Order: sequence, then C-alpha cells, then structure tokens
Amino acid sequence: MGELQEIRIVGVRLNCRIGVPFRERRRPQTLELDLVLRGPWGSAALQDDLAETVDYGAVVHGTRAWAGQRSFQLLETFAERLALMLLDAHPSVVELEVVVRKYILPGVHHVEYRLKRTRTNRND
Repeated sequence: MGELQEIRIVGVRLNCRIGVPFRERRRPQTLELDLVLRGPWGSAALQDDLAETVDYGAVVHGTRAWAGQRSFQLLETFAERLALMLLDAHPSVVELEVVVRKYILPGVHHVEYRLKRTRTNRND
C-alpha cells in the first residue's frame, strides 16, 4: 500500500450518555477523545487537495453527532463502536486509534480506554 500518513485530533470534547448505573446515563457527560487516523494521503500534501485526505472537521462533527444520539454503559463499547463508525464513514482511513477519557471518579483525574483498529482486524 505504501507509506501511511497520520492525522492526530487531540482533546475532542463531546457529550454522551455513558455509565453503568442508570443515574450516570440520565444526563450526558463530557468525554474527551484523542483520535489518530492513518491513511495513504501523501498526494494530498503534494496537490494541496482536501479530496485526497480525510476531512478532520467532518470527523469531529460526525463523531459529536454520533455520540450525542447514543447511550453506552462501558467506555470499551463506546470506543469500539466509534472506531467502526469512523472506518465506515471515512474509507480512506486505513488504521485508527481511539483514546477516550471520562472524568467521573472523585480523587482521580480521569479513566482512560485505548484501542487500535485497522480495516483488517475489525470485529464485525
């Protein structure tokens, strides 16, 4: 396939209903995400053409809209389904990493879950 380039989107804040106890899911909570997207976008730099890469504005907008319409118990489920949605929505993304942070436990800065997916190891 050739060399992959990488786009990092760091510190995306979004609202989502998430948590094991129902009381946590009653109201949306703020999550923070880091997304690392990889794809064969070398020609985008040479041609200065958005059509040759992934539109990271669309990634962020789509991620926020998607998360705002759903409810999850586990960070793991959220991250897995988000990865699948992003791979489906953005065909030029070959590989991605998702980091999700939740700020819920007293005396703990955050809880974090990480995963990496490629088009060849999707669980669907």
